[in-house]
Amino acid sequence: MYVVEVEDLYKSFGSIKALRGLNAVFPKGICGLIGPNGSGKTTFIHILMGLVRPDRGKAFVLGFDCWRDSVEIRRRIGVLLEDMYFPGHLTVREYIEHIIRIKGGDRGDILKIAEDIGLERYLNRKIHTLSAGMFKMLGLMQALVGEPELVILDEPSANLDPLKRRNLLEYIMKVGRERDVSFLISSHVLPELEEICEWIVLIYEGRAVDQGSLGDLYAKYGTNEYEVVSDKPRLLAKLIKEYGVGEVLYIHGNRVNVSNTCYKEFTEFLYKFSKDIKIFSFKPVGGLENVFRQAIKNISKRAG
Repeated sequence: MYVVEVEDLYKSFGSIKALRGLNAVFPKGICGLIGPNGSGKTTFIHILMGLVRPDRGKAFVLGFDCWRDSVEIRRRIGVLLEDMYFPGHLTVREYIEHIIRIKGGDRGDILKIAEDIGLERYLNRKIHTLSAGMFKMLGLMQALVGEPELVILDEPSANLDPLKRRNLLEYIMKVGRERDVSFLISSHVLPELEEICEWIVLIYEGRAVDQGSLGDLYAKYGTNEYEVVSDKPRLLAKLIKEYGVGEVLYIHGNRVNVSNTCYKEFTEFLYKFSKDIKIFSFKPVGGLENVFRQAIKNISKRAG
């Protein structure tokens, strides 16, 4: 079962067509939703939450109908919207305790989650005194209490400094792994999604232009040049030449750039030597940004 599944989804606001026949699925795990401003991402998320009723089509979260069963869905998921509003007169602890009373959960989770995301020193602070970054982390905290099966995050790293962004990514991966929680993340920061997402849906002008595993999208749209970051770049380059799985273009620091290779074949090659060489990342030059550009270019060619 997919955690999210939508079929032929349409939604207009007056003359503005936000969604124009969106078809998309999101499996269990950490999934990304990418697209430019105005592509329909926020409308899509609001439909999943039962805040907006689609004009046409079907939408399901955890097997429940998004409009008919919206109360049950909100009980089972956590959500961080891009624009969140909190009662400024309450302390962080008072607000989270209120959320726990509504959604259920263990009050003991408050300190644990606060420590994990760096809010433990702010539990007794009034919400209106928090910085923009802390405000965002409070939104993440309220999304994670109550043991959600799925957490939807809309631009979760906005207003966060580089260190907090890094901590956020690591925490999402930790929660997904240890608590078996799925994530649907909408973000403009594509390099971050590349680091943690297993599945990507590309949305443009209210439609999904493509979707699939990160590896499949790389193989379909990637350039013929890949960048590998490892702990032993020179050994890696030597093995690439010996096994003839690509042409080493250059080595720079811990990065090896390779061309004339097949994504699937090279992935199998890296796995074969994973005990000897630690691979930090492997992606086409240009990454997800290039994938999205190529997908849009293909749509434009077909339209022309």
